[in-house]
Amino acid sequence: MRLLRTLTMMGLAGALASCLAGPRPVRGPVPLEWRALVGCYRLTQGPAAWTFALDSAASSSSVQGARAARSLWTARPEYAREYWLVTDRNTLVYVLHEGLWGQVMEFAVRGDSLAGTHYVFTDVVGREPPRVPAAAVREPCPAGGS
Repeated sequence: MRLLRTLTMMGLAGALASCLAGPRPVRGPVPLEWRALVGCYRLTQGPAAWTFALDSAASSSSVQGARAARSLWTARPEYAREYWLVTDRNTLVYVLHEGLWGQVMEFAVRGDSLAGTHYVFTDVVGREPPRVPAAAVREPCPAGGS
């Protein structure tokens, strides 16, 4: 009985640890200059057909160093907040925050392409879908774009 209880507790501890663990960090090969990243990108691998623009203007987000971003994706809710930043791991992080949940893409930069992961965060523990690979390519911004 004691063995069963111990194994059950170990299983619960492992499940909790996996729920609390964030995505495996992406690491870029070289330091990034944020000005070189401003422009429009289209996902070539990820959760949906999605185009987004990275702006040079500072974001209204409270995240230090964040810059404004916007989806060129028609399904995005009007109340969503978007921003992007360069991390100390030499990666670009794009965030679409919709209140109690949102989406994050973290990319390493490879020329005009981005390669990394996409994940969803939510206030409901254990309901996050698994991380998936994500990739994007730079493309010309549409008329009126960044």
